[in-house]
Amino acid sequence: MNQETTPETSKPKKKYVRKRRTDLALEVALRHAAAATESGADPATKGLIQTRLNILNQQLTRERNDKLKRALAEIERLRVENEKLKSELAQALAGQPKSPVTLEIEQALAKYRQTAVDAGTF
Repeated sequence: MNQETTPETSKPKKKYVRKRRTDLALEVALRHAAAATESGADPATKGLIQTRLNILNQQLTRERNDKLKRALAEIERLRVENEKLKSELAQALAGQPKSPVTLEIEQALAKYRQTAVDAGTF
């Protein structure tokens, strides 16, 4: 039984460790803080709990700011792309001659506007 070892099979597979959600960790820390306050924990324990709450709060704020920055960057990228597409469309339409139907429609609209202005309803 001759088994060939390939580089893929000889490497140990990394286990995926799911990152704990910060907002859930903050809720757990708040429950622990409430329990410690009710049980009358010593000042050192209360200080550690307060530090834990501060760190989780800062981490949650950073995550929210990162999401906001990514969203704003995506919006800006899409705005630039939208402007580029609008300019390309304007250039493409400017190069094409207008069809006779389009000219007739524009003349009819101009005539309608003129009659509306003359009648004082526009």
